[in-house]
Amino acid sequence: MKQSKKKICLLKVCFIFLILNFLLFAEMPRVVTYQGYVFENNQPVTGKANMNFKIVSDDSSGNELPPLWENGSVDVFILNGVYTFPLGVKYPEQFKSINWNQPLYLKITVGTTEQPRIPLLAVPYALQAYEALRLGGVPALDILARLAALELLAEH
Repeated sequence: MKQSKKKICLLKVCFIFLILNFLLFAEMPRVVTYQGYVFENNQPVTGKANMNFKIVSDDSSGNELPPLWENGSVDVFILNGVYTFPLGVKYPEQFKSINWNQPLYLKITVGTTEQPRIPLLAVPYALQAYEALRLGGVPALDILARLAALELLAEH
């Protein structure tokens, strides 16, 4: 009887670590959808425009640092002044390596006209997801390891 309890406990621990492994290594899409507006002579534009998207860490155009990520020149379709563009699809490794724990800005050039830089801010969902990983300041892995250790101690 004691041997079967140990096996059940071991199975529980293995199951916990299997679930944890899946949760920690499941890749979330690392793409940010951006929606913007293009007007010409106070009228919304419809058609294609050549655009360039960059993520930069400086907020002014003086002493410009190299971009942390850049999409390069791309034609974007605009309908009634509105366009949507996925940031991070092109050059995903460079996008994944961005340190998001700093002030960042989106720099957009439409044709040859540079738009004012846009600060990138967290959305409530992302903030909640980050907090969920920390579970009150304690990493989820630590909590599961403690639970597994308590389970093993309880069996002895």
